[in-house]
Formats: sequence, C-alpha cells, structure tokens
Amino acid sequence: MSTIYEDLSRIAKTEKNISFQKMTTLRVGGNAEYVVYPENEVALDAVMRIIRKNSYPFKVIGKGSNLLCGDSDYHGIVIRLDRFFTDFFFEGNDVTVQAGFSIIALAQEALKRGLSGLEFACGIPATVGGTVFMNAGAYKSSMSDLIEEVFVYRDGSLCWMSGSECEFSYRSSIFQK
Repeated sequence: MSTIYEDLSRIAKTEKNISFQKMTTLRVGGNAEYVVYPENEVALDAVMRIIRKNSYPFKVIGKGSNLLCGDSDYHGIVIRLDRFFTDFFFEGNDVTVQAGFSIIALAQEALKRGLSGLEFACGIPATVGGTVFMNAGAYKSSMSDLIEEVFVYRDGSLCWMSGSECEFSYRSSIFQK
C-alpha cells in the first residue's frame, strides 16, 4: 500500500514538512505537511484526484503574498502554481496567461507591447491566479476590469468561465467561496 506522499511524488515534485516561512512574503507560519508542484494541467488533475480519493485538505497558492499563516502546522497539501504554471502569450490586445505567472512581470510585458490597463498591478507582489482570486486592484482599477474569461479546474474538469460568472466585487470573487 502506497502512502499519499508516494502517490503525489509519482505525479509531481512533492516536498514534506515545508515551512510557510519559506513560501510566503510575510515569512511566518508553521509547516505544510506536503507541498506539490504540478507541471501541467494533467498533473494538476491527477493531484486533485488523489486529494479527493483520500479526502485530504488542500490549499492552492502562488507566491504566497497576502497570506498570513498561523504557527500551527497545516495537515494537508499545498499546491504551488508559481513554478510551472507561468506561460503567457499575447494576441493583439489580448493576453492569455497561466495562474502562476507574476502579475508584475505581466504588467511589464504588456507595457513592452504598448498595452495599457495593468499599470495598477506594477507593485503587487503576487501571481495572476492570486490577483484573480481576490480581485486585486489599486488606483481605482482591479482585475475584474480586465478579465473576459478564466480557465478553471472545476468539479473535476477544466472549463472556461466568463468574467461575469466570477462574481467579482471589491477584493472578492466566486473563487473565495
């Protein structure tokens, strides 16, 4: 009989007992039992299947900014997207970007292409996924002003959600529910 660590390790780079101090910008918190770095959507789906099969608690994070973690250990799996989910491409005035990409780097890439709208994000030390999750913003602008669609893992499958389906409001989205 394999352990959950062995199952996760067959699918993605997996670490045990990693301190949240190493994973968050505030540098506080206890240890996460497992930290997993899926390389692509197939690996993410496999990780989620293991989590569901074992009824294991989990959290998904990017750079760990805006996270205040308690000193107690977290008995669960932390899925990190900032290592491999970092692809992006521009097509005209539109960009498609994965959740683990830095929002600051994305703002810089847009600027290089003469595109505006992400200037407010230049000082937010987060990933695109985190900024969508919390509808981050500054200077009277926010992510909801820019998002047309979001590609999500939902109910065991990948699908597109329109910006209106995301239920954005001040520093909030459907993803927090």
